[in-house]
Amino acid sequence: MEKLKEQLEAAISESRNWAVRGWKMQFGPHGRSVDSLRAALDTPLQSSRQESLAYWQMVEGIGQETAIQGEKARRALDGSDWAAAHNALFLAVFLERKVRKEVPTWGPLLTALEAEGQR
Repeated sequence: MEKLKEQLEAAISESRNWAVRGWKMQFGPHGRSVDSLRAALDTPLQSSRQESLAYWQMVEGIGQETAIQGEKARRALDGSDWAAAHNALFLAVFLERKVRKEVPTWGPLLTALEAEGQR
């Protein structure tokens, strides 16, 4: 259980910084690489700037919301409310999937919680 809580804390911190740290993304008709919110802000005015800025601002908002869900899951686990923790992590996965199909931050946590609950 402690390992799960540590992973949860790391995921909360990571998702709060998704837009800052970023990941490989390409935008516009020429596939311009814009890998973070800062890079989007620094992109010269053109079609890829608007598209990339909208994407990274969405990532920032979703990252904050998934962090809130992670905090809810943490409080639920502290109170031994597995159902509430599962619901919060399920929503975090759902939200993360909107910006990252492979859900590398919240997917493994949901899987670990489900495995822990079956013990």
